[in-house]
Amino acid sequence: MVQQDIDLCKIDSYADYLAELETRNPSIAQEDIYSDFGVLLVPKGTVVSPGIVLKLSDHRMHAPLDQLVGLETRLNSKSLLRCFQQLLEKEPELQTLVDVADFSSPLAHLCVSRDQPFTAMQKLTVIAYRLPDLFERTLGVTLLACLSAKKLNWDNARLQQLFEAALFRDIGLLHLMSSEELNKKLRYEQNHAQLQTHGHVSERILDLENRFPDEVLAAVRNHHERRDGAGFPHALSGESVSELALMISLMDDLWLRRESQAQWSSKKLANLTPLLRTNAFGVNSEPYRALLSWIMDAELTGDPLPDNVDLSAMSSFLLDRNLLISQLYTYLMQLAEELPDDMSTQTLGLLTNSNIELIRACGFANFETMALLTEKDPDARYSESELLELDLSQTEFFWRISKLIKLLEKQCSKDQPLHAHGAAGDILTEMRSIVAEADVRTYLEAAAEKNLKDDQAN
Repeated sequence: MVQQDIDLCKIDSYADYLAELETRNPSIAQEDIYSDFGVLLVPKGTVVSPGIVLKLSDHRMHAPLDQLVGLETRLNSKSLLRCFQQLLEKEPELQTLVDVADFSSPLAHLCVSRDQPFTAMQKLTVIAYRLPDLFERTLGVTLLACLSAKKLNWDNARLQQLFEAALFRDIGLLHLMSSEELNKKLRYEQNHAQLQTHGHVSERILDLENRFPDEVLAAVRNHHERRDGAGFPHALSGESVSELALMISLMDDLWLRRESQAQWSSKKLANLTPLLRTNAFGVNSEPYRALLSWIMDAELTGDPLPDNVDLSAMSSFLLDRNLLISQLYTYLMQLAEELPDDMSTQTLGLLTNSNIELIRACGFANFETMALLTEKDPDARYSESELLELDLSQTEFFWRISKLIKLLEKQCSKDQPLHAHGAAGDILTEMRSIVAEADVRTYLEAAAEKNLKDDQAN
């Protein structure tokens, strides 16, 4: 069911975006614009300017703005394909993935096989002009999602639905705040209640086109939800999050994490390989495994450790965290036994067991890992690449376990205080204490901060 979040016949921030393009790509009234009382407000042929926006702002128009005005130049199927090609020229890793997946022709087909609706393409054009970073993110996430879906053998119809949902998922953002505000807040949209509604607004816009199936509309509405309950805005879980929505949500998260890699300037996709391996267990795992498989097929490599890294200090850092993970492993095993019946077979129980499986598969808690981290012989201890992967995997594990603890505490506290849940409540308290003790930054981040403090002290 579409949530009526916004009246598209009233002027909002979207009109300001159009007015900002007055000289670069003007929007022109395609017909006379009337108020809903029949009063002529703007004659046909008028360019949308700040003054026109101000004039319209006190009225409700007889139709949504995109049905009344048109950009002089608007993205079409062929120019959209060219935008994807320009992204591939800029991002050699993505081009390699496309080549290995033999995806050039399918990508072209997705772009040109259907003429997309006027309103959706007009809003996407505005994003390209006024929010270029968001536009690049839109294209990148759409491409990663479709590549991953191909690895999972999705049929052409579902691939087309995924492409359209991913491409138009964020057009609702234009109606929520100015470009200046949005550029500042977009990376942290989960923390802004106003931005969290944009999936519903995008769905509302697309629904008015009467062109998109319910599967696409639902994916757009829920494109920040996850099956483990850690998404937003509604913290949906399980099958209430469709495969399309989950794919977009996870690929969007990966794109943002790639962009925010603090320890590297190259922002290589392959630097996320440990993250993908760590998340290849549990509720959300299929899309991660699919993208990881393409990266392995393409033989992409991440950045090495910097030359000045103290390997002994790094090994000690990782050993301390490994000891904490060993403690968490013990508590997770106990927790799996103590979870109430209504949780043990549901998403939270699956999350608990997937983290147990992860610890075993990554060897966090076994004797061999401990021995390699304490080994003094350079030829017998972990290599630099192995240390780097262990560091990133541990960091991701602590993020996962923190998420699990929050979700479990939220579920337990719905009916009664945490301590009233007996052994399960006690175990969660102990786990929270262990995570609070851990340094959950990567070693490179921790070392860089320490060096900065030392420099400031001197």
